[in-house]
Amino acid sequence: MSTNTWLTLSIALLLVQSASAQQPIYAQCGGIGWTGGTITINAWREALLPRQLFPVYDSCQLHPTTSAPTSSVPTTTSGPAPTGAWATAITKVLFLFPEFNQHGLTLNNQAKAAVAKLTLSEKVSLGTGVQWEKGHCVGNTPAISSINFPGLCLQDSPLGVRFADKVSVFPAGVNTAATFNRDLFRQRGAALGAEFKGKGVNVALGPAMNIARVPAAGRNWEGFGADPYLSGEASYETVIGIQSQGVQACAKHYLNNEQEHFRESSSSNVDDSVLYFPVNGTYACENNNILNKLLKSELGFQGYVMSDWWATHSGATSVNAGLDMTMPGDISLGSGTTYFGSNLVNSVNSGQVSQSRIDDLATRILAAWYLVGQDSGYPAVNFDSWNINDSFNKHIDVQGDHKTLIRTIGGASTVLLKNKNSALPLKTPSTIAVVGNDAGPNSKGINGCTDRGCNDGTLAQGWGSGTAEYPYLVNPLDAIKTKASSIGATVTSSLSDSDINAAANAARGKDVALVFISADSGEGYITVEGNAGDRNNLQAWHNGDALVAAVAAVNKNTIVVVHTVGQIVMEPWIDHANVTAVLWAGLQGQEAGNAVVDVLWGAVNPSGRLPYTIAKSASDYSASIITSGSGIVQIPYTEGSVRSLKVDYRAFDANGITPRFEFGFGLSYTTFEYSNLVVTPGASGGTQPTGPGSPLSSWLQDPWVKVTFTLKNTGAVAGTEIPQLYISPPASSGEPPNALKGFENVSLQPGASTTVTITLNRYDFSYWNLAGQKWSLISGTTSVWVGSSSRSKKLTGLDAGIRINNHCGASTRILLLPPPPPPPTSVPCRLLKSMAPANDYRPDKREAKNMLKKAFERNPHPSRKQMEAISVECGRSVETVAKWQEREKYGNEEKPQALGSSQSTIHEVRDRDLDSPVSLVRTASLNRLRRANSGTSGHRASSEQWGQFPPSSADDIPSMAFGELHKQQHELHCAMAMYHLATQGLPMSLTHDTEA
Repeated sequence: MSTNTWLTLSIALLLVQSASAQQPIYAQCGGIGWTGGTITINAWREALLPRQLFPVYDSCQLHPTTSAPTSSVPTTTSGPAPTGAWATAITKVLFLFPEFNQHGLTLNNQAKAAVAKLTLSEKVSLGTGVQWEKGHCVGNTPAISSINFPGLCLQDSPLGVRFADKVSVFPAGVNTAATFNRDLFRQRGAALGAEFKGKGVNVALGPAMNIARVPAAGRNWEGFGADPYLSGEASYETVIGIQSQGVQACAKHYLNNEQEHFRESSSSNVDDSVLYFPVNGTYACENNNILNKLLKSELGFQGYVMSDWWATHSGATSVNAGLDMTMPGDISLGSGTTYFGSNLVNSVNSGQVSQSRIDDLATRILAAWYLVGQDSGYPAVNFDSWNINDSFNKHIDVQGDHKTLIRTIGGASTVLLKNKNSALPLKTPSTIAVVGNDAGPNSKGINGCTDRGCNDGTLAQGWGSGTAEYPYLVNPLDAIKTKASSIGATVTSSLSDSDINAAANAARGKDVALVFISADSGEGYITVEGNAGDRNNLQAWHNGDALVAAVAAVNKNTIVVVHTVGQIVMEPWIDHANVTAVLWAGLQGQEAGNAVVDVLWGAVNPSGRLPYTIAKSASDYSASIITSGSGIVQIPYTEGSVRSLKVDYRAFDANGITPRFEFGFGLSYTTFEYSNLVVTPGASGGTQPTGPGSPLSSWLQDPWVKVTFTLKNTGAVAGTEIPQLYISPPASSGEPPNALKGFENVSLQPGASTTVTITLNRYDFSYWNLAGQKWSLISGTTSVWVGSSSRSKKLTGLDAGIRINNHCGASTRILLLPPPPPPPTSVPCRLLKSMAPANDYRPDKREAKNMLKKAFERNPHPSRKQMEAISVECGRSVETVAKWQEREKYGNEEKPQALGSSQSTIHEVRDRDLDSPVSLVRTASLNRLRRANSGTSGHRASSEQWGQFPPSSADDIPSMAFGELHKQQHELHCAMAMYHLATQGLPMSLTHDTEA
């Protein structure tokens, strides 16, 4: 499908929160092919949101008027007025998240009451910007005195208040994602919100939610990395944090805005299964499918949709399609005309746009204003974007103690990629070399380049509209000198990237050589060193590879620190014997130098994890920047074909490509042990149809699968581990081989351990069914595993998965592989581990007998009720397994039928194919059942009533069941099942299927 957007859209959609669940949205309003979006929404769990266009922001003279521009416009073709749900969506489902639901309904009524007082022109003015530079902010709407509405101030950026002084520069989104820490996600959002509010900003133009589809894309650093789940979680927490301070968050960009080249004249061609709805050749701001049908109806979005700057191409057509606000208001820079304003009023009067649609537009905008409490006591704008020294600027300091949080995130986001012979943390070096321009100050001053459009000195943010002015910037050289002074060490530096000899001389003979290299990118309206927003390649800038090689040639303890907007290829030096350690520092914000020093000397144990994959070659990635073409340049999203999103590690896994460092990778100064994985599946059944708010429905979002495991710090120092949960759907599904579905951030003292719990819902196991236009569960066996990265399965061999079939529910799969695990007296059956496929291992009889003996010693006198339950339930469980094995062997497609009650079990069994697994387990189960039914009266039966012990044949051993039984029974089941399978020569692959 084709997302055609010549310009881009900012979709400002007010937060609709789902307490734990976020969903995919993939669309953006704007020109042909391209969509920049600002959406004030909850961070959807699979947030497939590209990046927003902000054209050149020239620093021109401020025009004092705040009225809406005139409405003289070229003739345009208008679409019909919407009817039904499209026109009145806000009345259907308002503010979906639980804690705001009733409040949202109240606010909706409050907004409607205010709208009822407005004239048609006033309603329209709510969604009409006052033109570029005709207000104090980058986006402004006019005041309406009749309802005490002061107008809205909309301001960049995702990492700080742009065009203002006395504000903070936070670590970039990509660094924030690297912390894998939801608390820090939210704290950063709240701190940002406090600063925006302090400056009188109503709408913060962030967070950026675009997936880093193409590694060289200029604005990847503004977002939260390459994985939709991670991006969704970070976006969600950021939005909650920002709005907790009374500021409207504007989550952007909606949709398919993944490169700067041709961003105003390209067609993003996306498969419907990734996009949900086609936008074929239609301006995204005029696309009824992606705005009304997908966003406002299916997803139940109750905020307002705002165009990106100059992305609106019509009045009536755009409004009918779902656009609520046009920014900055004028048709083009300096045009003085608008598609909204009186032009839109005329469209209503002529019947092209319904009055109800205008009421909907106005209600959405005012409901957002009321929702975050901006109608009472909210500070007025106190700065001027166009002249920082203007008398209007009150120079209010809003930084608070945010530098502490910035330093914390800077350290927590640093990723330790290599640490040969425990080179880090530094011990007691007496001589230190600091090499590279990235270690020092900007020769032009910290804010010497407009919108940070240069790479000089320490790189702490990219360039473009997603930046802010530094209040100060701690560079690594100064921070290292401060640290060195405290320990009596000396520092020698060489800050020239071009003078290789000087670098080598500075490093020669020193205890440690610290080499700082960088790579920069940004928005396409600025070209830096020949890079027009997007990077020209994935190499380190400024001769970085040669710099590292020169230093490593003369110093055996060379440590590389990388400040970068994204991935760089490290192959020229990563395996050099003298490169002992590598730190990915990303874009750490104003405290960059201090954050680096904290990690180098061990004040902070690095816990950052890569938010993307670092390849061995740029050609290993699934997509690249399209740099040539004419007319409407086609940008193919082939990685999204069929029904999967195969980008970054998902593509590497699907294509069998070995990366240098995989997504989620990161080392620590300590070690961690994973054990005791338990997967508890829930009930199955059904598919989810589309409908208002359907991705937020309980069927998809209610807890469904519980995963627990034990994590222990086995090292000598305190540390933080990032356990990551992935699912692996069957190959036949067409889904990526591995997909992140959960993570936690766990801090442990040396020797301490804890139980970690991650809960999954049906959405985690679902895909968008293109043919049925609904959510469907993935068919087949989907395994669940936990590891420390996308390629590190710490609980090796545990393949506890969810099997979804037309008639079967959840199934837990257990695999066993030598060396044998501890006996079931200490380890439940479902914790048995394996490194082999299901059918590759057959339990050893002696091992099985020992396990069974210990289990009986622990529970020597099972009651008759227990025996009968074990017999019946084990029969059901193992027969189901056997039938699956038989089906795989004989191609029988019939659904496994679980055995029923004890009597029906006896009468329903039929003799057939006596050598088949089904017959074997039926025989064992029936014999066990008959023996249980003939047991003595009373509440307990002796172990003798279970037959000869250890049993002489498999007929004496009931098989295993997974039920909500207490631990001893569970262990006994496990031992019996293992012994039975060992005796019969069957593979250890047991399943408990629950009927849908």
